[in-house]
Amino acid sequence: MSQFDKLIDRVLSHEGGYSNDPQDPGGETQWGISKRAHPDVNIKALTRAQAIDIYRADYWDKIKGDQLPAGIAFQPGRCRQPRRAGCIAVAAGQRRGGR
Repeated sequence: MSQFDKLIDRVLSHEGGYSNDPQDPGGETQWGISKRAHPDVNIKALTRAQAIDIYRADYWDKIKGDQLPAGIAFQPGRCRQPRRAGCIAVAAGQRRGGR
């Protein structure tokens, strides 16, 4: 099982379910994929498999996740710009910012 496969199950366990809360700045959301970030996606009909494809292509591959050391924590919600350090937190147990 790849590092991505291990991490995506954890992400989706926290991000699953459809929401269209007017208070949410992302707007309509399913599996953590928002209409704001993905305006061309039919969010309500988005399947788990499609969400995984989006996470891999738009977040994981852009940070070259397969080249990262084992033990990272993937935080796609912080990855609007894939170069941001907030996309990952190196080493389990570290708080945000590596402290």
